[in-house]
Amino acid sequence: MSPRVPDVLARHVGPVVSGMLARNGLSGEEVAGWAVHPGGPRILDVVGDRLGLPDGALDTSAEVLREYGNCSSATVLLVLERLAEVRAFAPGETVVLLAFGPGLTLYSVLLRYNRLTSRRLARLPLHDRHRLVVAMATKNRCRSWNVGLSRTWW
Repeated sequence: MSPRVPDVLARHVGPVVSGMLARNGLSGEEVAGWAVHPGGPRILDVVGDRLGLPDGALDTSAEVLREYGNCSSATVLLVLERLAEVRAFAPGETVVLLAFGPGLTLYSVLLRYNRLTSRRLARLPLHDRHRLVVAMATKNRCRSWNVGLSRTWW
């Protein structure tokens, strides 16, 4: 990773996330969780600082970074899985997912928790299933998320 990535990210992460939240009628204070690609400690520091996140908001990302390292942008799915394990989300609560790719590409996703049983998930029409970005099955329960996607690159 280029040492310039955190500097580029510092310029753009605030407007990208605030724009995504505004388009969905939300503010940062209304976000129940943050799943941020842990590309390194400096990246997490920049995201936390630029978004004005409270202490502890990125603890799950930092924990995944310590445990697995930076496994490319897909690491954010490990963060989302861990976040759902350590926090009980209520239906309708939101999580912001941020992943970073080459170039620098910044992917921002707004997830809304939607509790579904695996039976209900299987009955969804195929055209509705694309709205579920993650479904983590546990016995007869699924954690599922409705998704809105935004991509920005520089």
